[in-house]
Formats: sequence, structure tokens, C-alpha cells
Amino acid sequence: MVSSLLPDQAHSFALGETVERRIDSDWFPGIIVNRGQGEDSYYSYTIKYVDDGNVETDCPEYDLRRATAPRVDASRD
Repeated sequence: MVSSLLPDQAHSFALGETVERRIDSDWFPGIIVNRGQGEDSYYSYTIKYVDDGNVETDCPEYDLRRATAPRVDASRD
């Protein structure tokens, strides 16, 4: 069911959506596998990282952004 992958009014990111998480000043790609509410009334997410498969819980929404598409090198055929 496609509608289950859309964010609802409370959460900015949908289950299964690819995001990037800020850790220090770097961004790491991951997939939203669960959503909840953090202790400080912010929305939190459980993320499975793409690069190593690690899972992190209680990631605050303010440390996430939608994943950017990889750049395509137009000079390569």
C-alpha cells in the first residue's frame, strides 16, 4: 500500500524513506525503520545505516534531512 510510505502530519519522514543523519559535521545515509517521540517532545526515528547496516534508535528529527540524489557525471558514457 503506497499511502503507508507517506509521512503523516506529525512526522516529517516516512517509514522506508532514505535520509541522511548529521553526526558532528558529516552526513551519513540511512533508512527510516521506525518512528516515535523523543524525551524532549521532538519526533525521533530509528535509522538503519546504508554503509554498515548498524541501527541507531532515538535519532532526533532536527539531525535528519532527505537524502540527496547522487551526482551523475554527464561526461561518462
